[in-house]
Amino acid sequence: MRAQVVPLISICLNHPWDAPHEELTSKEVFAALFPDQEFVEGKLEKLRVEAHKVVRTFLTVQYYLRDGNEFDQAFDLSEVVRARGLDVRYQQLLSKLQKMQAESIWKNENYFQHQFHLEYAIHNEESRHNQLKGDLNVPAVIQTLENYAHLHRLALLNRFR
Repeated sequence: MRAQVVPLISICLNHPWDAPHEELTSKEVFAALFPDQEFVEGKLEKLRVEAHKVVRTFLTVQYYLRDGNEFDQAFDLSEVVRARGLDVRYQQLLSKLQKMQAESIWKNENYFQHQFHLEYAIHNEESRHNQLKGDLNVPAVIQTLENYAHLHRLALLNRFR
């Protein structure tokens, strides 16, 4: 069935949807995908479900890889590295994320959300390697959480008023 997913998507993308007299029926699509086979609605429906999965995955990846999402991409990579036990590389990525935050021009919702996630990740890392010294980054986590919550509180109050 997966071999017909790309042709099905191609049929849908190339169909002139603006033309009101050009209706695309299930039987026409089935005949284009499975020539010389009798129409079976269930077979076409399974193919539609697979095509929907492909399109959904494509759109999700396209959104994730958009410009302006570099912090989330780097943060997610750091989590993968951490999960694989690459502590030195994880520390490097956390430093890179701190640098990205320091260089950020706009201090908006995303900035404060990213800052909270970063401080919390640093807290978790320091807790993992707790030497009974220091504050484990708890004050910074609390402060960034308060900043993030306060920003959202103000935004909601402004909408309410």
